[in-house]
Amino acid sequence: MSNPPAPPCPVCSQLADQQSAYQKYGRDEDNTHLPPAADALVVMHDFRPYGSRELKLKQCPACGTHYLYRTDYEYLANGSEDEQHLTRLTAAQAAAYLTGTDDPMNPAPPRLACDAILFDLDGVLIDSTTCIVRHWQHWADRHGLDVATIMQHAHGVRTVETMRVVAPHLDVAAEAEQFTVREVADTDGVIAIAGAADLLAALPPDAWGIVTSGSTALARARLARAGLPIPRVLITAEQVSRGKPSPEPYLAGAARLGLPVERCVVIEDAPAGVASGAAAGMRVVGIASTHNREELLASGATVVAAALTDLEIHTASPKDPLHIHVRT
Repeated sequence: MSNPPAPPCPVCSQLADQQSAYQKYGRDEDNTHLPPAADALVVMHDFRPYGSRELKLKQCPACGTHYLYRTDYEYLANGSEDEQHLTRLTAAQAAAYLTGTDDPMNPAPPRLACDAILFDLDGVLIDSTTCIVRHWQHWADRHGLDVATIMQHAHGVRTVETMRVVAPHLDVAAEAEQFTVREVADTDGVIAIAGAADLLAALPPDAWGIVTSGSTALARARLARAGLPIPRVLITAEQVSRGKPSPEPYLAGAARLGLPVERCVVIEDAPAGVASGAAAGMRVVGIASTHNREELLASGATVVAAALTDLEIHTASPKDPLHIHVRT
C-alpha cells in the first residue's frame, strides 16, 4: 500500500518561485508587498552584513526550502522606490551559495522544468500591433469612440469582452463577429517575433501549444502570415466560455495536452494572460514586450524576461522534460 502524498507546505504554498514587491515613496496606491508567508522565513546566512542593500539566504522553517532574499532601491524623477525580491532555490543552488562555488550577487539564470509549454500568440510569438491598432481604429471611427481608451482594454482579452467594456450599448456579439471577419481578411503587418521560429522548431510537436484570445480562423491566418507552424493544441476564443484572465483557457490547454497543470509552463506578455496562467496553477514566464516587468510580476509571473530571445529551451530527447533557462 503506497503512502499518501505529503501535504503542501503551509508556508511555501503561499510563495511563488520568484516574486517582487515595490514601495514607491509618495505613491502609496502603487505599493506592493511580498506575501505574509515571507515573514516566516528564517535567515540562514547574510551575504551583505554591512551593506544598505540586503542579500540573505533564508529557509522555510516548515519544510527546509531555501530562498534568496535581496533588496534594492532606485531614485526616480518623482521620488524613490524600494524593491524586495524573493527567489526559491533548489538544494543544490543553496549549497553552492553557502560553499562559495556560485555567486549569489550574480546568480545563474532561473531554470524551469516542464513537459510542455503553452504560448500566448500576439506579443509572444507574433507582433500584430500595427494590424490590431488599425482594425480597432477603423471600428472606433465607425462608432465615434476613442481608440486610445479601447486599446487600454484590448490587449490579451477576447474582442467581445473588450467591446462589452467600451461599447455596452452595441450588439457586441454581432460586432465582434464582423470585426473578426475583417481581421482574418486583413493580416497586413503581422510578423514573427524574433526567435519564435527557431524556438518552436526546437520543440517536440506534442510538447507545446498556443492559447490565444483570438478566434481559430484569426490565429491560423496570423500564424500563416508570420510563417510559423500551427500547433496540434490550439485553444481559441470560441472554445471557452470565459476568456483571460479566467483560468479556463489555460486549463483547457493543459487538458488538451493531457498533462497536469504543474507540468506545464505558460509564456505570456499581457497581465490578463499572466493572471490566467497563474490562476490555472501554472508557472508563468512573462515576456516584457508589451507591458513592463513590474506589471507582469504583480499579475503573477514566476519570472520575467525582456524578450523571447532571452529564453533557451533544452531537452535530451522528445520523451524527456523540457528545461527552460531564462536570462533576466
